[in-house]
Amino acid sequence: MLRRLLAAGLVLVVAAGCGSSAASPSAEASAPPTTAPIVAPTEEPVEAPSDVPSAGTIMTSACAAVGLRKAPKSGAAVLGRLAADTPVNVVDTVKGASYKAGSCGTGGKEWLKIDFVDGVAVSDTYGVDFAYAASGFFK
Repeated sequence: MLRRLLAAGLVLVVAAGCGSSAASPSAEASAPPTTAPIVAPTEEPVEAPSDVPSAGTIMTSACAAVGLRKAPKSGAAVLGRLAADTPVNVVDTVKGASYKAGSCGTGGKEWLKIDFVDGVAVSDTYGVDFAYAASGFFK
């Protein structure tokens, strides 16, 4: 049975290849295939350049002189002070030492973990990976 199917298939292939009554082959028959090659996806992750803020929340300082600190506590070294309405990129909110309300903020224990200030990496400006600021002084 298999031999008969193969023989019948061979007859069809030979008959198709014998040509036709047309004077020249059709353009369709001589055109190369138009399918694109298959490309496998890469498995390697792509890292963002270091000068691009990580995914986070943009917040702004509610008043002038909000302190950026080296750790989430009022006694930590002050890295710098922000002007009013300075945008920061917040990557996390962490529990830290309690702080009191100032003239433009509210007291609490939550601190913002910041990696960019006004579009510039904290590491470039202050030499640390992250700065911390009391969350009660941001909007």
